[in-house]
Amino acid sequence: MSDRIISCDIDGVLADGVYVPPEKRNVAGMSGLAVADPLAPYYLSGLCHRSLVYLLSSRAWPGALYGTQLWLRKRYFDDSQLAGIICNISTNNKLQVATLLGATYHIDDDPEIVLCYNGTGTLPLLLYNPHRPLPLVQHNHFFPTWEHLADWLCRKDALASVAPQQPPSATSAKGQNK
Repeated sequence: MSDRIISCDIDGVLADGVYVPPEKRNVAGMSGLAVADPLAPYYLSGLCHRSLVYLLSSRAWPGALYGTQLWLRKRYFDDSQLAGIICNISTNNKLQVATLLGATYHIDDDPEIVLCYNGTGTLPLLLYNPHRPLPLVQHNHFFPTWEHLADWLCRKDALASVAPQQPPSATSAKGQNK
């Protein structure tokens, strides 16, 4: 596993991003949400094998953490693979929390997240959600599917693994030639 940390939204990225009325935002009402992409749990599991992954959610109803864990388990995703699940975070604060966690990337479906990015810290990766409007702002890290996103991350890993290594310093080389 690499030292890379990734944070990821839940609703619209893992769970279907349809609008849920406030009176149905509870364990029972949210447990019936479909998966946004049938392969999302598979790709999330793959990410967890290569990175520390935190789920960050704006879910703020009583029992949101338990409901999220239950939802994941019902979709055959072992939540023990995750570094953590954090609920009750507003969209405007997700990148700030991701940066505090040390995340390199934050995966989200909300185009507003791009507006929160100030050019430093955690880079938002925008995943397409058919229930949301496309971003109004040009964003170079927009992915139509989980497959495209996973492919991009794998290429980033491959590029990092073949990056030239720093040559040993002159002082460490002297000690080896004795």
